[in-house]
Amino acid sequence: MSVIWATGYRLDFSILDIPVLDEWNYPRHSRGVTEHPGLYAVGLPWLTGQGSSIFAGVGRDAKYIAEHIARNPG
Repeated sequence: MSVIWATGYRLDFSILDIPVLDEWNYPRHSRGVTEHPGLYAVGLPWLTGQGSSIFAGVGRDAKYIAEHIARNPG
């Protein structure tokens, strides 16, 4: 398992070499779960709510992703 932690001033998903970006170059996802197995997103603006993109608010989304991974190992 790999975790990429990134902070910055603008979104840039050019590192992704798989077809998971929409027409605005934003990952297609449902609550942070992308259509590509094993690729998840947290910390994005409005991932699930107003606080999703701030450090103090990302916990709820991270908890959901961790529970999703635990339910779907592999």
